[in-house]
Amino acid sequence: MCRSGSARCWPTTRRTGPIWCGGNYDATARALVIHRSTLRYRLRRIREISDLDIGEVNVRLNLHIATRAHNVLQGLP
Repeated sequence: MCRSGSARCWPTTRRTGPIWCGGNYDATARALVIHRSTLRYRLRRIREISDLDIGEVNVRLNLHIATRAHNVLQGLP
């Protein structure tokens, strides 16, 4: 999924991915309690590092499922 050296990307993806509110930047930023520009930066970095188009619904679904699976395997909420 991510290119080499992208382990740095995972914490951001894990926090941002599941809350991505249907593409609504304002609602997502509020849910994460971050500024909208911070959200846009994080999403841009996820795109750059992973080479994924997170604008596509199937890509977002796959990220969501991967994040949930990771959290379950790690015993995280």
